[in-house]
Amino acid sequence: MFKNEKDIVNLIKYLPALLIILFSFFITSFLYNEYQHRFELELKNLEEKYIELNKNEIEFEVKKVIDTINYEKKISFERLKKNLREQVNNAYKIAFSIYKNNKDKPKDEIKRMIKDSLRDIRFNDNRGYLFIYEMSGKNVLHPIKPELEEKDLWNYQDKKGTFLLHEMNRILKKQNSTFYSWYWTKPDSLKEYEKIGYFKLFEPLDWFIGTGEYLYDAQEQLKNDIAESISKIRYKENGYIFALTYEGKFLSYYLDGFIGKNIKGLKINDDVVKTQNEMLKLAKNGGGFISYVHNQKPNSDNKVSKISYVNTIREWEWIIGTGFYMDDLYMQINEKRQLLKQSNQKSLSKLLVISIFITILLLVIFVYISALLEKKIKAYQLEIQKKIDEKLKLDNILSHQSLDIFKDFFKPKKDFEEFNIKKTFDKTFELVKYQLDNKYINVVSDICNTKIKSLENELIQVFINIISNSKDELIRLNTKRYIKIECQKKNDFLEISFLDNAGGIEDKNIQKVFEPHFTTKHDNDALGIGLFMCKEIIENHLNGKIFVQNSDFFIENIKYKGAKFIVILPLNDNKTNVDLS
Repeated sequence: MFKNEKDIVNLIKYLPALLIILFSFFITSFLYNEYQHRFELELKNLEEKYIELNKNEIEFEVKKVIDTINYEKKISFERLKKNLREQVNNAYKIAFSIYKNNKDKPKDEIKRMIKDSLRDIRFNDNRGYLFIYEMSGKNVLHPIKPELEEKDLWNYQDKKGTFLLHEMNRILKKQNSTFYSWYWTKPDSLKEYEKIGYFKLFEPLDWFIGTGEYLYDAQEQLKNDIAESISKIRYKENGYIFALTYEGKFLSYYLDGFIGKNIKGLKINDDVVKTQNEMLKLAKNGGGFISYVHNQKPNSDNKVSKISYVNTIREWEWIIGTGFYMDDLYMQINEKRQLLKQSNQKSLSKLLVISIFITILLLVIFVYISALLEKKIKAYQLEIQKKIDEKLKLDNILSHQSLDIFKDFFKPKKDFEEFNIKKTFDKTFELVKYQLDNKYINVVSDICNTKIKSLENELIQVFINIISNSKDELIRLNTKRYIKIECQKKNDFLEISFLDNAGGIEDKNIQKVFEPHFTTKHDNDALGIGLFMCKEIIENHLNGKIFVQNSDFFIENIKYKGAKFIVILPLNDNKTNVDLS
C-alpha cells in the first residue's frame, strides 16, 4: 500500500513514461536488428544473383543469334530462287521488247541484238550471268565460255549422267518455265559443282533463257554476310558476339584485325589452346558456360576474368559465343550495394524518426493524462483515500486486459476465405512465367472456374513449389518440356493434378519425396524441403491431401511419361474425407 497520495501521483506520472521508453527502445532495437539482418542477407546473395542474371542474358544473346542464323539459312534458298527468277524474267522482258520493236529486221540481226543486250549483265557479286540455248540443244549465248556458242550440246551429260538439254526440252514443252539443279564446271575449276537455275521458254525464237548459281558459292556468300553482321552486334557497354570455326579461325570479332586469324596463334589468354578446346567441347555438347582470364577486353589493357556462353551451328561447324567481364559485374554489384546501403540507411532513419515520434506522442498523452489525474486527486483527496484499494484492483484488471489485447494484436490470424481457383492459378502463372519461359517449358492447363473456401496465399506457395520441382527435373531434358495442369470439381472437393514429362520418379524414391530434406539434386541449394512444406500446408493447414505417382499422359496425341502430383482440397473449410490410400 502507498503511504500517501503523493506516491500514487508520482507512480502515475513516471511509471507509464518509463514503460513507454523501455517499450520503444526494445521494439526499435528489434526492428533495427531485423533491418540489418535482411541487409546482410541481400548483400550475401547479391553476387550470386547478378552472376545468374548475366549468365541468362548472354545465353539469350547467343541463342538469339543462332535462331537468326537458322532462319536465314532456311529462307536463303527461297531467296536465291526468287533472285534467279527475277533475273531471268527481266532478261525475258528485254529480249521480248527487242523482238517486238524490230520485227521488220532479219531474224539473225534480232538474235544478235538480244545477245548483245544480255551478254554483259552480271549479278550476285558478279558471279551471276545469263545464257541462252535453242530448244534443239545448241548454245546461243554463254558470256563466261563464249567458245560454247553455236555448239550443239544436245548430248552433254553432267557428272550424274543427266542429259541436261534433253531435260530442258522435255520440261519446257509442258510448261514455260522451271527451276532445275544440275552439275557444271566453275569458271576457275575443272571440277563440277551443284548448281540451281531457272529457265524460261522464249517462244518467238524457240529459245530458252536461263541463269544459275552454284550452291557452294551461295552458301559461302551467306556465311560471309552472316559473319559480317555478327561482327556488328553490340549490347550494353562491352557486349559483342564472337564466331569461330571448329578449327579456331575467327569469323567474327569486335576487333576487325582478328577476323580470318586462328585463335591458337593469338594471345587471347594465357592458355588459348585449352580454352578453345573447352569451347569446342561445350558447343558440340549443346552449349555451356566457360570461365577464363581474357587479355582483350574492349577499352582495357588489363587481364580480366570473363564468363562466356558458347553454342554451335553444327552444319557449318561454327562456334557462336559471348560473355561478360567480372570487373563490370563487380562494378554493377558495388553500385547495387551502395543503393542497398542508402536504402537501408533511409529505412533505419525513418524507423528512428517514427519511433521517436511515437514515443514523444505517447509521453505527451500520458503527461496530459497524469496532469488531469493529479488535479482530480488534489480535488478529491478524501474520496481517493477511501477508494484507493478499489482503484488499485481496477488498475490491475485493466493492466491484465491490456496484456491480453497486446498478445491478440500480434497473434497471426488466418481465416479461410472464398476465392476463385482459376484466378489463383493466374496469379501463380504470373509469378513463375519468367522462370518457365527462360527454360523453354510449356504449360498446358485446363483449370475449372470454381470457387473454393481456403487459404489462397498458402495454396499459391504449394503450386509454386510443385511447379518449381517439375522445372528442376525438366531442365535436364533436351526435348520438348511440358507441365500439364488439370483441375476438376468432384462433388464437394476439388482435385488438382500437376504432370510433367521428365520421366517420372524412381520406385525406390517415390515414397520419400515428401520427407524433409529428401532430394535427388546434387547442388548446394537443394535443401529438399519444398515438397515436405507442400504436404505440411495441404494436410495441416488446408484440410486437404496430396500424393504422387508416375503416370502417362498425352499432349497433341503424343504420349509422355512423368510424375503426377495430385492435390485434393475441400470446397469449404471442412476436412476432406477422400481416401487416397
